[in-house]
Amino acid sequence: EVFTNIPGKFVSEPPVLVEDYLRWFEQIAALGANTVRAFTILPPAFYRALRRHNDRSERQRLHLIQEVWLAESAGTNLFQSSVEAGFQQEIARAIDAIHGQGDLPLRPGYSSGLYAVDVSPDVVGLLIGREWEPHLVVAHNQANSQRNSYEGKFVSLDRGNAMEVWLAGMVDYAALYET
Repeated sequence: EVFTNIPGKFVSEPPVLVEDYLRWFEQIAALGANTVRAFTILPPAFYRALRRHNDRSERQRLHLIQEVWLAESAGTNLFQSSVEAGFQQEIARAIDAIHGQGDLPLRPGYSSGLYAVDVSPDVVGLLIGREWEPHLVVAHNQANSQRNSYEGKFVSLDRGNAMEVWLAGMVDYAALYET
């Protein structure tokens, strides 16, 4: 994340000015990079700056990999209906944001605001989840050992562990929501 080293700011306090992101995008492009990764939904200024950068920079467009973050406090059984529903809502929020159709409410620790700029043509990937802690994966797999396959509309998994089954379901939900 480009803003993690801003003096006096926490990582949960990303910049809200388009100009900050534009400056960083210019520097990133000057390095020869062509892709940025957003670890979570960032403030609307990030997406406005990405669109503005790409609209005026035919030479070095930047692509986006948008991650959808699962809250740390999700527990150890991801199949709980509250966990699944909450994460599906976060997937929907991310997809809405990148399509410029989001109006995210103020929530502590999350970005909020009106997402009115469509950056979807520049999105090359949607990362479903985060780096998974080994203890979470082990506990989830143990609690759900009977779940070893998934059959969805867009994604199927013939055989896997419970974590892979859960992820297949979330990726299938993302594809379904996107369409």
